[in-house]
Amino acid sequence: MNSTAGTPLEMLTVDEVAALMRVSRATVYRLTTRGQLPARKIGRAWRFSRNALEAYLCERTPSPVAPAYALHAETVAERHAGGACEGT
Repeated sequence: MNSTAGTPLEMLTVDEVAALMRVSRATVYRLTTRGQLPARKIGRAWRFSRNALEAYLCERTPSPVAPAYALHAETVAERHAGGACEGT
C-alpha cells in the first residue's frame, strides 16, 4: 500500500497495533472483540486505521498529574506537544 503516514487509508495489523500500544496481541484482540478498539475485519484478519487508533489513544490518555506516573506523564506530554492529540 502506497499511503502516507496518518492518512485515512493507512491500515495497521494486530502486531503493529500491539507494538504501538506496547501491549500483547491478546490484549489487542480482547479490546477489539469487546468493541473497545476500533477495527475492521478483512477476511480473517483484523485491520486498524492509524487515525482511528490515534484518536482512541488520545481519548483514553490520562492527564499527566500523578507523580507516580512521571515516566508516563513525560510520554503523554511529549505526545501532546508533538500535536498527536488535537485540542490538548
